[in-house]
Amino acid sequence: LLAAQAGIPSGDHVFDLVAITIALSIVLHSSTDVPIAKALRIEPPDNLPVGLPDPPPAEETRR
Repeated sequence: LLAAQAGIPSGDHVFDLVAITIALSIVLHSSTDVPIAKALRIEPPDNLPVGLPDPPPAEETRR
């Protein structure tokens, strides 16, 4: 955003190039982690912390 507003020559081109690079990086990193982990035969750890237990069911009040 600073490159587009700074008034430098080709600032809009720089902004577009950076935005496309960031978007492609996000897509490629998030879509290749599972296939690469499978290719490397990396298993998820068994000792991950569990979430909070489910709350007990609410008692129904009868009228």
